Amino acid sequence: MALTVRISDIQVAKAPEILVTYGLGSCIALMLYDPLEQIGGMSHYMLPDSTTMSRRRPEAYADTALVLLKTKLLHLGGSPARLRAKIAGGASMFADIFPNPALSMGNRNIEAAHTLLREHNIPLMAEDVGGIIGRSVYFDVATGKVRIRYVSREETTI
Repeated sequence: MALTVRISDIQVAKAPEILVTYGLGSCIALMLYDPLEQIGGMSHYMLPDSTTMSRRRPEAYADTALVLLKTKLLHLGGSPARLRAKIAGGASMFADIFPNPALSMGNRNIEAAHTLLREHNIPLMAEDVGGIIGRSVYFDVATGKVRIRYVSREETTI
């Protein structure tokens, strides 16, 4: 069975569940998992930093979403030392309108994920980020494998 992770949402699950999020553009699907316990979680965040934006749900921001996701996994029985990460998304959906990569929300979201994972000592095992097309993400918490379907190209697994 698949659990849907909506925009500005977090879901955690145990094997054999699949977590799925659809239509990622500049947003990031941040996935954490504990391979020994076969548990995992996914955050679909849309903005890089809660301190520089007007407040919305904490799940909407990279910094607060990571803390919430990690906390939920620890409550489910995960170990901080075993947590692993994968990320997907961060496309520059409007690169033709905003050609400066520094202004791209997708690039800022990718950078936030990298920085926060380093700060939390969570190894990044794989990523599928950037580009200019959307993607949907299917995360198998039993294996840690992530299948990515694109709007206009062949799917891949990370």
